[in-house]
Amino acid sequence: MNKDWSQIWERLSEGMALNPGRELRHQWVLKNIQQGKTLDFGCGDGTLVAKLVYLGCDAYGFEPAEQGARLAQQKICGNEEEEKRIIQDYSQIQKVSKIFENIILSEVLEHVENPVDFLTNFVLPFADSNTKILITVPSGPISEFDRFIGHHRHYTRKILAGQVSLSQCTLIEYRNIGFPIVNIVRIWSLIRGKKLVTDLENHQAKKNYAFIVGALRPFKAMSSHYNKLGWQVVAIVKKGSEE
Repeated sequence: MNKDWSQIWERLSEGMALNPGRELRHQWVLKNIQQGKTLDFGCGDGTLVAKLVYLGCDAYGFEPAEQGARLAQQKICGNEEEEKRIIQDYSQIQKVSKIFENIILSEVLEHVENPVDFLTNFVLPFADSNTKILITVPSGPISEFDRFIGHHRHYTRKILAGQVSLSQCTLIEYRNIGFPIVNIVRIWSLIRGKKLVTDLENHQAKKNYAFIVGALRPFKAMSSHYNKLGWQVVAIVKKGSEE
């Protein structure tokens, strides 16, 4: 990754949390998680890890960006064991578990220049054939804001399936969700362009954005349904090629 994510989390974490797509992604992950140790690889500000821990899951987050890791640790409050659930040093992941039952890659692959190398060399060492790899990535057009936060690509089934296959994995499930709420927010991002960065930092602009998102809440329930028009991709992957 080629972005200073400590700075991005410091400047934009509160604003990006308003995106309704995040809640849809988290709902999907929570529905599809299996029992066992879970690693949220690239957990950002720790919102999803905090939800998993609250629900009693044995969940950990890996976040190399200092500010993201700090925000994540703040969200996972409680006893000392819970305070150790955010890992900032990649070499320390194996101390939690050599193999995880679930690995979450939520809005990660689009930020990586070489996803095949990333999956093969950094993620899959912690997986076996029984590990459920839960992936979420954006679809649809790329906005200036997306480029600002380091998106290299948005996904179609063909692109994701190709990367998964080259990583010697199998694409078990591929779905589009998010229509219409994610699409509307993405179109707004396209219209605002680079101005969206300052929008998400400005208090009044954030309030306006929150109002817009709130007005879209009637669309939330239908946006969680599978729909080919949705600009949010969710996928389940298993290590190993199809026989």
